[in-house]
Amino acid sequence: MRRAAAVLLTVAATVGLLATAPAGATTGAQDPPLSVDAATLDASLHCSTPFDDTREPVLLVHGTFATDDENWGWNYRPHLLAAGFDVCTVRLPGRSLDDIQVSSEYVVNAVRDMAAMAGGRKIDVLGHSQGGLQPHWVARFYPETRALIDDLVTLATPHHGTVVASLPGLGCGACFQMAQDSDFIAAMNSEDESPGEVDYTSIFTEAVDELVEPQPAASTIAPADNVANISIQAACSPVPKLVDHVSIAADAATYDLVLDAFGNDGPADVARATPDCVTPFFPTPEEAGGGQAALEDLLTNPTVPAPSQVAEEPPTTYYADPDRPAFTDVPESHWAYWEVEWAAHRGVATGDGATFSPDSPWNRAQAVMWLWRLAGSPEGAPAADFGDVPDGAWYHAGLDWAVDEGIVRGFADDTFRPRGNVSRAQLAWWLWSYADQPTGSPDHAFTDVPDGAWYEDGLDWLADEGVVTGFPGHRYRPGRASTRGAVARSLFVLATVTPA
Repeated sequence: MRRAAAVLLTVAATVGLLATAPAGATTGAQDPPLSVDAATLDASLHCSTPFDDTREPVLLVHGTFATDDENWGWNYRPHLLAAGFDVCTVRLPGRSLDDIQVSSEYVVNAVRDMAAMAGGRKIDVLGHSQGGLQPHWVARFYPETRALIDDLVTLATPHHGTVVASLPGLGCGACFQMAQDSDFIAAMNSEDESPGEVDYTSIFTEAVDELVEPQPAASTIAPADNVANISIQAACSPVPKLVDHVSIAADAATYDLVLDAFGNDGPADVARATPDCVTPFFPTPEEAGGGQAALEDLLTNPTVPAPSQVAEEPPTTYYADPDRPAFTDVPESHWAYWEVEWAAHRGVATGDGATFSPDSPWNRAQAVMWLWRLAGSPEGAPAADFGDVPDGAWYHAGLDWAVDEGIVRGFADDTFRPRGNVSRAQLAWWLWSYADQPTGSPDHAFTDVPDGAWYEDGLDWLADEGVVTGFPGHRYRPGRASTRGAVARSLFVLATVTPA
């Protein structure tokens, strides 16, 4: 956002801002794989330890322009901790200014880790503003993680987008996604706005929401048995409630509704919760244990960063694309289902009409083309000259590039042998060379790879990064032909650990 626009957002905007939703397609039976590395995801989660409460742990997800401390350090986190809840916050990258599809992966990881820490108990999630969109996106497109969530409660979240996100000069990826007509919003709300056995409670204010408009349309989830859409003004009628976008995060009546959702079957129920509509805010931060310092720091040191400017909405990710390729021989139950979908959607790999042949060998012509496309189809490489590669061969551009980059070589008889299969030993060398041959990885643990094997340095790095895996008995089987499905999975991981 330009600096002039940043001034308009003020301190209030730092606590929890804009929010939008995604664009959709049929979800697989499995979660799509994560593109962010595990160490980064784990470092973003901050929890009370140990988990010793019998209730479901609570994950707090912050909004745009904020951090987890700024959004939750002065209200719900200290108050829930003082009430005995196990509480975690997740710090989303770039103050939630970038692609919401990517920041949603942080919520996926947080829910999985919390469920493991809680011994299998489900997780309750509370999101403020855009912080309600990430878990909503997760519930839509990550079915295995969705099964770990009991309640999703959102405060002033634009489940159907906000007109504010369309103001000129904002220019952040998440801002484009939060527009009412964004592909992101369309995807998130495709097919079913409240999927699975999650209970959805959307709490919003119709009095003064300076960032999510128009209300109630912006925050209303399509009616269903597992959905409650609650206007604070309607819940407190006839008591007048002047709650805005930021103060909803400390409003006493809202807090009662949140606890009602967390403590009972189904979404929040106004009659059952009997919200306190007279007290403006739930107990002060001092009484909640340390929140006052966080609030004072936020008010005296506001941070409203200027996001990196982008010209358009981030592209819809492969798993949410309604027009993504579908292959009859790669069902949703296939172990490489999502990686094949990713490779086809990105244009790295192609099938043969309706089939992909995931168990067929990966040959040398396919290999140079897949790697070339993964690299962005660079041009300008000098023509490679092999006796068995005719002019105009469909794989010539990839071969020229791969030879020029030193990734592949021919044979002593001046041939390339394009139809030859790529062994798993060759795979290790080629993928390692694609990544510029990084060194310093620990030794692999494969029992069938001799010390000093010509591909061993590459295998060390690939195994350490999770790009390749082995077979039972700690075997790598270097002489076996690489298969198209396995390579699609390897290239997905390779794309996450190498620079774009």
